[in-house]
Amino acid sequence: MSEERDDTAVDAARLGFTEALVRSQKVHAHYEELDAAVSHYCRVLKGQGCTPERALVNAKRVIAEAIDDHDRPLAERAVTTCIKEYFRT
Repeated sequence: MSEERDDTAVDAARLGFTEALVRSQKVHAHYEELDAAVSHYCRVLKGQGCTPERALVNAKRVIAEAIDDHDRPLAERAVTTCIKEYFRT
């Protein structure tokens, strides 16, 4: 990523992604909100010059920090959404 990236945008997108993960796990709902937050986070990272691999690593880090290890379906949904969004044209 470039030295002049907008850390504020990345931080805000990460926070939105984290909050959406927590809400989705807590009530097993809000999946549209989660999809939107994941997509936004990945678009911000891509816009900052993040490679697909780095974006996925960053997304997985957010997932690991936000939800417990036993909610694999939610984690897989977030990862799949991230990959799809990154490569969306």
